[in-house]
Amino acid sequence: MDKIDWLLLKILHKEKSMVRASEQLFISQPAISYRLKRMEDQFGQELFVRSNKGVTLTSAGMRLYSFANLMMQYEDEIYSAVNRSDSVLSGTIKIGTTETFFESHLSGQLKEFHERYPNIQVFVRMSPTPELLKLVASGELMMCTIRGKRPENGNAIQIFDEPLLVISSEPISEEMMRTKPLVRNMPGSPAVYYVDEWLSTHFSEPPPMSPITIAGSSRSIVSLVKTGIGWGVIPASRYYADSDRLYCRPIYRLDGSLYSYQTYLYYTNEATHFDTYMAYISHVQQYFLEHYTDTFDYLNSNNQ
Repeated sequence: MDKIDWLLLKILHKEKSMVRASEQLFISQPAISYRLKRMEDQFGQELFVRSNKGVTLTSAGMRLYSFANLMMQYEDEIYSAVNRSDSVLSGTIKIGTTETFFESHLSGQLKEFHERYPNIQVFVRMSPTPELLKLVASGELMMCTIRGKRPENGNAIQIFDEPLLVISSEPISEEMMRTKPLVRNMPGSPAVYYVDEWLSTHFSEPPPMSPITIAGSSRSIVSLVKTGIGWGVIPASRYYADSDRLYCRPIYRLDGSLYSYQTYLYYTNEATHFDTYMAYISHVQQYFLEHYTDTFDYLNSNNQ
């Protein structure tokens, strides 16, 4: 199969029309019929159902279609690798990340990456961590940053570790936290695991909970806390990026260690087959090693 075959699969899945496929690919309908038969012969399966209503994909055809985006990216990467000079790395990579991490850290890293590899195009998809994991599992992405606990499967490199901070529009005290509502993320959000653990060990009775629960970026927690509705717990990077006029305080375990929030670079085995992705993996590790060597250094250098 070549790139036109994969494009044909995508068009038929969407349009269900050989006429539309012919128009979009600028090839004749007999040529399209030949390509469909060639695909079916190659896999020994019926991939398409032809009827008066058009062309639809069988279950086997749908399984083949699920690889279309990945295989087209492979084709682009192979072409770029073969046709570039050895001294110039070029191609396209797709990275998923959260809005908070992009604004606070990844934007600076990508600037330096572009300066070093000006011929690598970078596509950035911003979504919450659970959605990013689904995009990697579906094959739409081969790499993303993961906030919170390390994924159990796949390749994951820890690139960042930052404190979790209590934030409030008024001075923070034990009394304030026991009496004011806690604004929190939806269960399942990466930071919730750590916050729940801290609450269970720090308070004999849970503090009151705000009737407003956030499903999304920690920026929304910052916005609500600024109104005075209650207090919250957020990653330090969000505080320093967006939380002026708020008080903050780190949270600690019973053994005195900081509760911190890890970020991992998560990538598939397929990503390791591309020089462009491997260049990015190497660069992002070096960038965070040089810029953020220690959680305490990060906290102290940004505390105002």
